[in-house]
Amino acid sequence: MKRTLLALLAGTLPLGLAAQTTQLPNIVVIGAPEGEPNETELTPIESPGVAVDGGEILRSVPGVDAGRMGGHGLEPVIRGQSQDRINVLLDGAYVFGGCPNRMDPPSTYANTLIYDRVRVIKGVQTLLWGAGGSGGTVLFERDTHVPEKGWGLRYGLAGASNGLDHEAGIDAVLGGERGWLRLFGSDAKAGNYRDGNGDEVRSAWKDRKAAASAGLALGERSRIELGIDHDRTRDVLYAGAGMDSPEATADTARIRFEHEFADGPFEQLELQVSSSRVQHLMDNYSLRPNTGMWARVDSQSDTDSGRLLVDLGIGEWSLTTGIDWMNNRRDAPRLTGMAGMEPSTLNSVLWPDARIERIGLVVEGERPLGEAGLLKAGLRYDQVRHEARKADVDPAGMPMSPNQLYQLYYGSRAESGTDHNLGLLLRYERDLDEGLKLFTGLSRSVRSPDATERYLAANGMTPDQRWVGNPDLVPEAHHQIDGGLAWKTRNGRASMVVYADFVRDYILRDRAHGQVGILQSDNASIYRNVSARLIGAELEAARTLGAGFSLGGDLAWVRADNTTDDRPIAQTPPLHGSLRLDHRRQALELGSRLRWAARQTRVEDDPATDSGLDARQTPGWAVLDLYGSYRFGRQATLSAGIDNLFDRAYANHLNRANQDPFNPTPVQVNEPGRNVWLRLHGRF
Repeated sequence: MKRTLLALLAGTLPLGLAAQTTQLPNIVVIGAPEGEPNETELTPIESPGVAVDGGEILRSVPGVDAGRMGGHGLEPVIRGQSQDRINVLLDGAYVFGGCPNRMDPPSTYANTLIYDRVRVIKGVQTLLWGAGGSGGTVLFERDTHVPEKGWGLRYGLAGASNGLDHEAGIDAVLGGERGWLRLFGSDAKAGNYRDGNGDEVRSAWKDRKAAASAGLALGERSRIELGIDHDRTRDVLYAGAGMDSPEATADTARIRFEHEFADGPFEQLELQVSSSRVQHLMDNYSLRPNTGMWARVDSQSDTDSGRLLVDLGIGEWSLTTGIDWMNNRRDAPRLTGMAGMEPSTLNSVLWPDARIERIGLVVEGERPLGEAGLLKAGLRYDQVRHEARKADVDPAGMPMSPNQLYQLYYGSRAESGTDHNLGLLLRYERDLDEGLKLFTGLSRSVRSPDATERYLAANGMTPDQRWVGNPDLVPEAHHQIDGGLAWKTRNGRASMVVYADFVRDYILRDRAHGQVGILQSDNASIYRNVSARLIGAELEAARTLGAGFSLGGDLAWVRADNTTDDRPIAQTPPLHGSLRLDHRRQALELGSRLRWAARQTRVEDDPATDSGLDARQTPGWAVLDLYGSYRFGRQATLSAGIDNLFDRAYANHLNRANQDPFNPTPVQVNEPGRNVWLRLHGRF
């Protein structure tokens, strides 16, 4: 059961670094996977378009969408689930964003150039990547490869007419079988884009990345790798938020040790440790005009994590067993002051030094059942400890400590506590006929509340501007079942997946309307546990037509219900999909893609009666993209295209502007209008 579970420090750059001289081939995925329906692998730099943000990269995967607040920091959504219901790892490391309003979800710190591969695992197909993950898992990975000549160079250049001014990166590797060194750097800048109406959308940003890694072979069967990443974003504008981000930095360090056993039941051991430090600044005055009250938040999110995994074989079972650990600390004071004066008065303790520590034990394995069947089973236990060390801090600017806010809305205080979570997995696959496969699975995954859900404490001038976490929340438990068919022939492939997720104690962001357990009815943003149900389906198909042409399409649908209150769950994507026609002839590739979404009518758009997290019933839309590329050998590939050819004005229903309680009026941010893009990349 050989695999690299966390590519942790497997090089920090697109070429990847290792003693091996075999490199994985490029896989081009344009909205559809080449592998199993529940798992998709894509190569960002080979995909059409110039998506730089990690969330935007994921939009091409069926069943995956993203919510927009501006031009940077799109929030991925898989099968109707988002935020901490998706496990996101960057080359094996946990990097939790520093903004309480999620201007910087983890995928923000991934871009096209620095990662070779993105693996998207939809639903619960494995328990190895951490607790929860009910929506899925996203793994941004890097290859490990040193060319036989002992050195390599890779580059990428991109630009667009509507938004992205430029993206440039270079990646150099030097070494051999015994050791290697790798350096990477990139710079990107985007201006405000225009939507299909010609209106300018506040979406500009600047980003610089640098990374270095080194590895050493310790004999024939052991190696150690170390690496560091630095990411700095500046002047990030958000049309859908009450603040912008003048600066944010993320520094991540990794170390990984791997050993292959010569004989016996043990096959491979992997130990990886990572540490990330995110500092995030947001304010409402330095990047936008504001004659009212000035406010700023200097927040910090520090995450340390580690994982030890051992692969072994016992009889017909191929097993992986291990232990993992994660510790996250978040602190976010909000300061206010009069216009023209640097804010200096403490207004709220948004994250009151919130600390969450998790330690997990996992065992997972698979074995054949007969000649055509495969059984996979897993068990996971997590102990989660939580506390808020500044819950009694009483801000001078708006006197009400976090504990006083918790007491006002829930009748409780922030107390340290421990959750005990148990996850289970059982999957079965069977080859029914040549090229036809049946698969089904049952799972239980449990997620403890995150720092925002449990401890956020944002006071406001009026109650409807308050946003208060709930210390009384209990972990949400997802019980999922899925099944489907995958069919593949020499000239085509097709798949169908259906799934249902029955959730006990779903953590719902809502408004205070005097519900059970909520002591006020003043429209403040609050959290509570409810019962929920999510059901959905995904269809994909592709066929080679001859003469170099191929046709493909996909669609995804999910329905999410709060069954406690008989209400829909807000921010659920409508039926959506794509249709593609591609042509390939030797070094030339041409293609077209129709992206579309149906109207979403199941919404919560009235904060006086429901959560108000949807801006409106979003109209359906369809846009056409054209793209093409030409390969000049390995040294260069030139790609170009036009997104939204007919310059349609439209908005994605998943849109995070209306989730900001400090915006007086919900705003749904339109997507970019016509965009002509160009990219050049290659290697030496």
